[in-house]
Amino acid sequence: MAKHSHKARPAANTATDRLHRAIVPTLICIYAVLRLPPWLPRVVGTSLDASWRWAFHEVWRLGLQHGTEFVFSSGPWGFVITETYHPATFSLMLGIYLGASLVLALALWGILRLEIRRPWMTLIVAVVFIEAIGLWDVSQTLFFHLGLALLAGRWLQTIRATPFRPAGVEYALVVAMALASQMKFTYFIFALVCLAVATADELRRRRIPWLVVTYGGSWLIFWILAGQSISGIPEYLHQAVEIAGGFNAAMGVRGPVFEVVLYAVAAVLLVGFWSLASRERGRPWSWLPAGGLAVLLFLLFKVAFVRHDGHALTPAPLLVPWSLVCLAVAWSRFGTVVQKLLAVSSVAAALVFAGTVVGHYRDLSLPRLTIQNLGGWPTRLAAAGSTVLGSDRWARRHEEAAARIRERLPLSDISGTVDLYPVSTAYILAHGLDYHPRPVHHSYSAYTPRLAAMNAEHLRGPAAPQTILFEVAPIDGRFPALDDGPSWPELLTRYEPVAAVGRRFLRLDRATQPRRFALEPLTDREVRLGERVALDGIAAGEPIWATVELRPTRIGRLQSILYKSPTVALSIETANGVRRTYRFLPALAAAGFLISPEIDRVDDFAKLMQPDAARLLARQRVVAITIEGASETRIDRAYRSSYRLQLWRLDLGHRTPD
Repeated sequence: MAKHSHKARPAANTATDRLHRAIVPTLICIYAVLRLPPWLPRVVGTSLDASWRWAFHEVWRLGLQHGTEFVFSSGPWGFVITETYHPATFSLMLGIYLGASLVLALALWGILRLEIRRPWMTLIVAVVFIEAIGLWDVSQTLFFHLGLALLAGRWLQTIRATPFRPAGVEYALVVAMALASQMKFTYFIFALVCLAVATADELRRRRIPWLVVTYGGSWLIFWILAGQSISGIPEYLHQAVEIAGGFNAAMGVRGPVFEVVLYAVAAVLLVGFWSLASRERGRPWSWLPAGGLAVLLFLLFKVAFVRHDGHALTPAPLLVPWSLVCLAVAWSRFGTVVQKLLAVSSVAAALVFAGTVVGHYRDLSLPRLTIQNLGGWPTRLAAAGSTVLGSDRWARRHEEAAARIRERLPLSDISGTVDLYPVSTAYILAHGLDYHPRPVHHSYSAYTPRLAAMNAEHLRGPAAPQTILFEVAPIDGRFPALDDGPSWPELLTRYEPVAAVGRRFLRLDRATQPRRFALEPLTDREVRLGERVALDGIAAGEPIWATVELRPTRIGRLQSILYKSPTVALSIETANGVRRTYRFLPALAAAGFLISPEIDRVDDFAKLMQPDAARLLARQRVVAITIEGASETRIDRAYRSSYRLQLWRLDLGHRTPD
């Protein structure tokens, strides 16, 4: 009997292995390719986010060079993460999602099969993992998982001393990461961290680090396939670093502190489990993956909480599924009681965090969102089927949405090259006009003096558009003249107002005889934070140009690196007795901006172009300013107690040939 039992076990194991190798990975891949790609793509719209999404597709279609002709935090493949239908790119975008979904599914199977012996349990955990990715926008989280999967594979290799299978999946992950790196700069940083860990592990094993070679070669191939010049790579990377560096101070938004705390607890528990599992295996090099995970979770912290709004949802579809993987590891044959307790705590913390942010930003409970996502399967399957069969459904919806935009804002009499300030580019794209964007195509994204100067220089050059649709529409309560501030004098002197377009825009055409503006110095002084500065009478009612230099302290720089800079406010008092408070961006203020008169409407901008602007805008003249912390925010530790204020009279009336 014992002999019979001994012989039967290998047969059962063989059958189990066959099931693991064939049916389970196939089902996981099928589930992933049906769940993760954008079978239900977004349609175009006119909101801020919809406008930049549409612009990414147009930039690809136009073949603009990134880093010179187009500067943003995305790369040439950035259109992929928009999940927006565009007739020129949809098939390519969908194919990339299918490939990334397959690679992630195979990597997930390779990870889980090391820890879970029962095939059906492997399948269940994989399905839950994939569904968890859909807790928020798949396009914003799917490509983060590629790096985490590579890191998790390396981690399991160190604690199991078992090679990662299936063969080649690590290289597939690296190729996919190379492509993702040119979608969004954050993915590029993510990839570098993961590759650093993998390369250190390879060198420790005295192997050639082929993964990093594969990444570099793939990155270069994807760059060339996107129609980009190899010589433009340094400038692209330089500009991407510039954009990323300016994001913190320009786009930071405060949110509930308890969400940050919940995230920190979940992240610490996840890293703690990886570290504990590595230490208990007694391998001195096994700290590398755990260290890499800690760095990645810090990057996710910055992604989620610098701009603390819906971005706080980003970590949820990452923490929940990977904490489930930890649970699988803890319950494997090597799991200890402490590991199991830590894994359960990690899952609980991840779920609490996910439930909190989902409830806050999506106004749904976590169970209700899950039920809603599962209920969307019939629609998703129908959309996938119609897309595969060649339906023109999405092309029709795209054209219908564009037609609605055209009806909302007719632009039939515009010809030649066109741009739009500050953000709503969808209006000109819907009309099929000759879109000719400035380098930083959305004004709010010109975060630094260098970026703002690029846009101003563009208006001075031969590539400046013939027509501009201009609107005053700052985001986040910013002082209106800060967005693309250095471009305002160029617009006011090199363009002429033609007519109002709808209720929002002013049409500007390039002047046949552009004027030159001049700056006449008025004052250069040190001002204490919170001090009221009187401007009344110093420029005889003429426009006043300002630069403000707030100097960060060491604590302020450290705070910016580890979290975000405090919010600064600018309070102004106008001649009509009104006091308003705006968000103030120190980096943009250093580039220069129009401080007086206050221009918060497009018709006031048009008045500024008239010879009698001082009379027309007398009530909007700024008579005093105060720079201090926003609300109850303290900025005295982040910035020095005084700042440098320089004021000039802005003369827009000198008509001379260009």
